[in-house]
Amino acid sequence: MAEAAASSGVQEPHVVDLGEEDFFESYGLTKLKILGQGLAGRIYLVKADNDGGVSMAVKKFPLFEELRDQSLQHFKAEVSTMQALSHPNLVPCHIAVRCEDYLALAMPYYPGGDLLDDWGNQGVPLITSYMLDVARAVEYMHSKQIANTDIKPDNVFLSASGHAHLGDFGLAVAVTGESGTIAARWLGGTEEYWAPEQVDADAQESLDPFKLDVYALGVTFYVLVSEEEPDMDVDYLARVQASPDLGLSPNQRSALEQMLQPNPLDRPTASQVVKLLEMK
Repeated sequence: MAEAAASSGVQEPHVVDLGEEDFFESYGLTKLKILGQGLAGRIYLVKADNDGGVSMAVKKFPLFEELRDQSLQHFKAEVSTMQALSHPNLVPCHIAVRCEDYLALAMPYYPGGDLLDDWGNQGVPLITSYMLDVARAVEYMHSKQIANTDIKPDNVFLSASGHAHLGDFGLAVAVTGESGTIAARWLGGTEEYWAPEQVDADAQESLDPFKLDVYALGVTFYVLVSEEEPDMDVDYLARVQASPDLGLSPNQRSALEQMLQPNPLDRPTASQVVKLLEMK
């Protein structure tokens, strides 16, 4: 079968062109602080001057010459993916704009931060609840033939209601064709969360990006329950099997071990992961 094509999203993003206007001034947004530094730019916490002072997170992509191509690529991938999808456990896009010197993407602000902000203090019941939320988000993405390719604790955000929301879609890929695979050269992600087949692949090798997502979800789960730093050289399955004191139920341990299978053919789909985690 022919290798499937990879694209940065499923549709052209809808972007408001503000020309020479400044997004923050035009929409009455006050920057409160920098929340973080993303792959393509800074993320700000902003507050609306009207509408009851709603807080949002705004990712700003600079269009300086040396960053222009990278910013455009990640902005298009992220916005097109967010606008094409709608799920309670995915971070949505409020508005995407283009200004003279930068691009901006406005999203909800999640006051619980990401999964690493309270790392080590969450407890297994809360962690498994978060993992189920993320698995449901990944299941939905995969049903739309989109792989995230950068699942990790830093990209999962917690709402005030205690639910987890998967975000950061700058490396998301849409998969078309019958094989459901993509050449390794088109896949990015964070190396510490790569599956063994991605670590070992040459640029032309075809990989299943959906099974890569499942493995990254497993590494995220393990990192949270073990409180260990991720390491691409670790045999995570062996580590889990040698760790009887992770605090997991038999079903939860089984789910984790299946996600971390080194052979992608032995790994469950995201839908199967959801079912395994629902068993508690």
